[in-house]
Amino acid sequence: GNVYSAATWEWDGAAWWLREPVSSPSGRYNHAMAYDGERGEVVLFGGRAASGLRNDTWAWDGEAWSQRAPAVAPRTREDHAMAFDEARGETLLFGGEGSSGLLADTWRWDGAAWTVVVGAGPSPRYAPALAYDPIGARLVLFGGGGASLQGDTWAWDGVGWQLLATPVRPVPRASSALAFEPSRGRLVLFGGFDGDGLLADLWELDGLAWSPLSPQVSPPARGGHALVRHDASEALLLVGADGGALADTWSFRFDLDRTRPAPPAEACAAGLDLDGDGAVGCDDGDCWGRCTPACEPATAAAGVCDPAEPTSPRCGDDTCALIETCAVCPHDCGPCPAVCGDLACAASENAATCPVDCPA
Repeated sequence: GNVYSAATWEWDGAAWWLREPVSSPSGRYNHAMAYDGERGEVVLFGGRAASGLRNDTWAWDGEAWSQRAPAVAPRTREDHAMAFDEARGETLLFGGEGSSGLLADTWRWDGAAWTVVVGAGPSPRYAPALAYDPIGARLVLFGGGGASLQGDTWAWDGVGWQLLATPVRPVPRASSALAFEPSRGRLVLFGGFDGDGLLADLWELDGLAWSPLSPQVSPPARGGHALVRHDASEALLLVGADGGALADTWSFRFDLDRTRPAPPAEACAAGLDLDGDGAVGCDDGDCWGRCTPACEPATAAAGVCDPAEPTSPRCGDDTCALIETCAVCPHDCGPCPAVCGDLACAASENAATCPVDCPA
């Protein structure tokens, strides 16, 4: 069963080490953690302690835990989702279960303050899976438990939530885990609970569609586990849990055809032109890994792509496709609303009203 543990463990790529900081969060479970790459620290929020549900915020810098004291914070909760948004340099928190029921609120953490996000999004739910997709420059949320188990897929682009139409998808579930696998440029989902029992299935999301994977060896079925990208080994790391009954560690990596180029890392769905070539979104040839992942530019130019592989969408085709947003293609999707904190200086914003978006 669940244990109110306050132990801090660290993985060095080969073994786990127990750390013994002077102070740390109280023992708890069903909390959420995310690595803040902007500030080089792990952020922890909430969970269930012996004293009840918590809404405290802590940060681990590699040596010590420090409790933060923001003026405003999300309400107490457990089984919420949290992940770091690399494109916008902030941690996003969604949902969970509070003392009065299921939650559907979205919050941003910038390293010093929590800010609530106003707008429609996923339905109230507990234990959804959430991870950052660097190719799409977005956060992706899957499933969770609510009035019934959910099997929907949502994307957060820094402005709002968008429901993705994915005809083929994993069965509805809660307590699964999702992470970005860098060698193939896909999000990978493992396990969870589907209402009848624990799952051990593996799926990948290429930005447009879910596909099942069938590895020769697989971890035992589980839920409530952790799945994270381990850049040093170019693999995914899976740990635990099934309520703490499992303490095993697994790694996953695709066996790639190395003659095929990897998708580029440019943030093709955020309207950003990182290489300064003047093209963004699906109009940028660098974005084939996001827009046409089975047909890289050289193959497309030779006219030998798989006929089933779409050569569109393209910005300007008058259709707001799943992989397009107002930031990527306002021609197709309409202009983005002005939102202070989205790193885009809108006409209605200035250095005085929103210095984050419009620095002086």
